Amino acid sequence: MNKNLFFASGPLPSKINIEIAYSHRSQKFKDLFKKCKLKLENQLNRKVLFIQGSASLAIECILSSITINKRILIISNGQFGERSSELFKKYSKKIIIVNNEIDAKKYLNKKIDFFYITQFETSNSKYNDCNNLVKICKSNKIISIVDCVSSYPYYKHPDCDISILSSAKQIGGLPVMGIVTYKPNIERILLDSNEYPGSLSLKKYIIYARENQTPHTSLIPQFISLLRKLDKLNKRTINKQKELINSNSKLFSDLKDIIIGEQISPVITFKVKDIKKCQLFFKKYNIEPYYNNKYMQNTIQCGMYNYSDKKIYIRLHKIIKDAIKKGII
Repeated sequence: MNKNLFFASGPLPSKINIEIAYSHRSQKFKDLFKKCKLKLENQLNRKVLFIQGSASLAIECILSSITINKRILIISNGQFGERSSELFKKYSKKIIIVNNEIDAKKYLNKKIDFFYITQFETSNSKYNDCNNLVKICKSNKIISIVDCVSSYPYYKHPDCDISILSSAKQIGGLPVMGIVTYKPNIERILLDSNEYPGSLSLKKYIIYARENQTPHTSLIPQFISLLRKLDKLNKRTINKQKELINSNSKLFSDLKDIIIGEQISPVITFKVKDIKKCQLFFKKYNIEPYYNNKYMQNTIQCGMYNYSDKKIYIRLHKIIKDAIKKGII
């Protein structure tokens, strides 16, 4: 097992030392930026903006730039959907919040300007199949925005107008950089948007990106790391990654009674009898499972990213089985 783990949104293996000897305004950085941009644009057939901050900041850039006082429909059925809903409320009072696809279809008409959904809710391991809803949006000229932070590239990227990715998560690069992707035909809408002051202006990001720049001081190692990951991110490697995750997930097939959610990737969410006892039990094995008392009643999570070392999953399975035997899970 690789002992050099970077414990951010991951953890992520860190095998390299990077020494930066050039400016974020230099031609060398512009070349690096351009390579990252073109690589991702070619993979997704969309335009790309790199936001210096988390994916949550990227979401707020979108909201503050184009959704002010607009009519918005949101599907919120987990922590990240609710967090985004709270952000939307800061920019518009014309918001409808539902928690499933059936209810969303009732409102997807020409009275709605924007539709927002999280493709994979890691807070409860729920996969939201948004493809049909995105098609309805397209026919009704509603701009669709999809949070793909925890779903890409494991799940197919939806044909939405705008999406949000992360440099980390399953792409596996260094955090924390949000990525906004959008269809070329809506660029005029973004450029005609309200000019929001400071770092939240999408318009500003678009203008700077044309010169292969960002409107702020960029963290260069993020771009170096991202380019290396994107170089390996093709259909073959994505399929290999899916096979690895699915193979590791099969180890837990005998625990279906306690696992919740449509997919185990990218996290495994399972039912527990006593949260505090469970946390103390896992602590003995130097494992800190995630728990949120607002969204995760009687459930707890462990990361299930595509670690190549199967021993990690074998060990976790053994620990969970032991916890069941002791009546903790």
